[in-house]
Amino acid sequence: MSYILSVSLMAISLIMNACASDKPIYTSAFYSTLPSLNSRVFVAGNNMAVLTTTETWLQDRGLYPIDRNAQQANAMGSPDILCPTRCDTGTSLDAAKTAGADYLILFNVSMEHAPERMLIIITGLAIKTGEEIFRAEGTELLGSEWMHPDDKNEALNHILCHTLATVWQYRPGGYLDDRSNHYCQLPPRHT
Repeated sequence: MSYILSVSLMAISLIMNACASDKPIYTSAFYSTLPSLNSRVFVAGNNMAVLTTTETWLQDRGLYPIDRNAQQANAMGSPDILCPTRCDTGTSLDAAKTAGADYLILFNVSMEHAPERMLIIITGLAIKTGEEIFRAEGTELLGSEWMHPDDKNEALNHILCHTLATVWQYRPGGYLDDRSNHYCQLPPRHT
């Protein structure tokens, strides 16, 4: 009898710990090619924190994000390079061509489905052909409690880094419990 009670208590404890643990980040991606080293990339999206992290991550991989000031002055035709809600692919491609980019990296941050679910969709396009060269998605369920904006930005950046790492094959797609920021600080992979 005490054995059954001990096993039951241990099982309940494991279940409660699993329910209380951080939820894993889920990513998926496909690609036909990746931007080659030293390529000029134009980054556009709907969240400034993610925009900055994307540019840094790509630069660390040997790509050259076009300077934001050059984007604003030469391509976007407005003082704001962020898309208000979702970026229009055609407009962003035109802006990237005008800026002299080789590739467009377009992302969309969304919390439309539920306030506790963050979703990032990243699309890479070749400027010359307009062809989609990769598409990736990362999501995380954060819980229903209120989040401070700084914590939300940190969570978005983690999701972004995991998602880009999946495209560049530093991490497998699917769920991963590792919520550390080391995917934001990977060394460049030279191919």
